[in-house]
Amino acid sequence: MLIGLIVGVFVYERLENQENTAILPTLPDEVFQQALSHEDSLFLGHTKAHQDTILVKWQVPQFDYEFVITEKDTTKRLYVMRHNRVYAQKKLPQLFTLNQLSYEVADLNYNDIPEVYLFYKTSNETKLLAYELGKNTLIGFSLPPLYGRQAFGYAGHDTLFIADGKVIRQFRFKNAQFAPFPSGTRTCEYNLGFDLKFSMSKSLDTE
Repeated sequence: MLIGLIVGVFVYERLENQENTAILPTLPDEVFQQALSHEDSLFLGHTKAHQDTILVKWQVPQFDYEFVITEKDTTKRLYVMRHNRVYAQKKLPQLFTLNQLSYEVADLNYNDIPEVYLFYKTSNETKLLAYELGKNTLIGFSLPPLYGRQAFGYAGHDTLFIADGKVIRQFRFKNAQFAPFPSGTRTCEYNLGFDLKFSMSKSLDTE
């Protein structure tokens, strides 16, 4: 009788524990429910009902990621893929068309985390959208505005590119105070810090 009572209590406690365990929710990782198909279409949530058009995609041997820009109903998104699954994504401003866009992936602050640089052209200048890859996210950062001597005589026509581990900004100047020439081209070089802030390291005026 005593043995049967003990066994009954043990079975009751085991079943009760199983029931408590069963009601714990299992939360799916929504980020990895999105996959890139072999037909070069991005299916969100593994469903073809939300198909995006791939505008451009590229890989960088230095980093184990694939970068994809898509468009759906005029909305552009930047996806970072890893092993054919979405690692991070960002809705992009409606500022450019594909023929105005150039792009580069780099690690300008040397923290072993890739940054994505999207250069796009407007009527008379080049502008920058920049993101660093975070944990399942993309963190935006930008060039600082011109100030002090570098802003004197600013005449637009900016060009932006990456060279020698820096972001290079070139633009025209006219009648600039303290400039060695009445007009010319000013080149500013920027270093990127761990805090994702740029600091100007060099400025040079040429005719």
